[in-house]
Amino acid sequence: MSNAPIRPTTLAGVKRYAKTLKAAGDIPHAKALDAAAAAAGYQNYVHARRTLEGAKARPGHRVYISVPWREQKGSVSGQEILVITLTAALSALVKPHHLKAARHLGVFRIAAADHLACEAVGHGQSNARRMACAAARTLTFMEATGLRPSAGGRRAYPGGRYGNAMPGHDHSSEWFDPTTKAYVFVDEPYERAVEGIAPDRQAWADKHRWLITRPTWKGMYNPDGGCELYLACDPARGFDLDATTTALNALPPALVEAAWNGRTAAMTPPFISPVAHAAAGGKAEPPKPKSAPKATIGYGTFLSHKQRRRPARRMPVDGHAEVGRLLKSVIHHHYGRRSVYKPLDSVRCELDNWVQCEYDSTELSAAVFFDLYYHEDEMPDDGLEGPARIARHAASLARAKVVLGQNYPDCAPLRAMLKSIDRAVTALSAQ
Repeated sequence: MSNAPIRPTTLAGVKRYAKTLKAAGDIPHAKALDAAAAAAGYQNYVHARRTLEGAKARPGHRVYISVPWREQKGSVSGQEILVITLTAALSALVKPHHLKAARHLGVFRIAAADHLACEAVGHGQSNARRMACAAARTLTFMEATGLRPSAGGRRAYPGGRYGNAMPGHDHSSEWFDPTTKAYVFVDEPYERAVEGIAPDRQAWADKHRWLITRPTWKGMYNPDGGCELYLACDPARGFDLDATTTALNALPPALVEAAWNGRTAAMTPPFISPVAHAAAGGKAEPPKPKSAPKATIGYGTFLSHKQRRRPARRMPVDGHAEVGRLLKSVIHHHYGRRSVYKPLDSVRCELDNWVQCEYDSTELSAAVFFDLYYHEDEMPDDGLEGPARIARHAASLARAKVVLGQNYPDCAPLRAMLKSIDRAVTALSAQ
């Protein structure tokens, strides 16, 4: 007999499981319904009923998201398969070039008219589920807003200048509205990072005559890790920001790993969707996942215009803490020097991505994780000025390189990171 937890997938299944819970625990029927709905991944029974009945009532298109995975230790592997329902067909929502421009879709390919297949191998079941959920959140956002991911870059900033970016922005992305031809700036900072700077952000909007809204929907980046969602645009471009915010507010909670309602299958053969299977006359031969160098592993949870890779070995949390402390000590004093700040900011952003892949929430709390590479404004002043400060900062960066080299295997992603640090050191010396 299986000891796997029961996870109902239909409203009838939720009701049946509630009866079982009621009989076993002698609890009120209403509480049993809420508990059964929670087991199915919903907030409560009302949320489950609205979601499941709504999906049944409206015509929908089932979209399959598959992610293969392999645990870093041992030989355990598999693939996670998530099914979501969209009102529009996948082909009408996503084009191949959108995948390259979207943060959470960069490692996926359109395998069939109803299937997004991940080309990277997740570094464990948890990571694979998070990748699938992030892809699902992105599709949900696109459907609700009508926006499409854009590689337009600076065109989503006031005046077309990166220097006009919103204060405190983080995990930002650029989006395009095909109807109005307007660009929309999407910002997903950690709540703690923007505490106290709401007036600064509003002053920025007033200065550039832009609008900012904050939907209640938690966004695509890290909704269960303390991130918030903000949208900003120039109202003169004709994009209805208020209507878009209302549409996002009407969405069910952003799908996260804790509410996972997909299924797990063997890693091979790779998943074949119903459309692909039918097109092949029931004889589809699935492609095998691409092999990857042993020193690196693919990941697609974060911003990527192509498949990204990271070291296959994880760095201890103490190592991340030391490198983060060293980077923050330099970043804190060089916001005004783009040649120093920009390469170091890219390094910490990449390390921030890596540590999220290396540790799950049971090993690393959200509070500790956020403080690893951010909150540099809380760094103590070293009391140094001029050449002495520059020498201290150069030494800090040299030490950061040593720690990274000691904890990660030699590989292309690490070498690229060390080159970025070297560029910052060169800029420091130029002062």
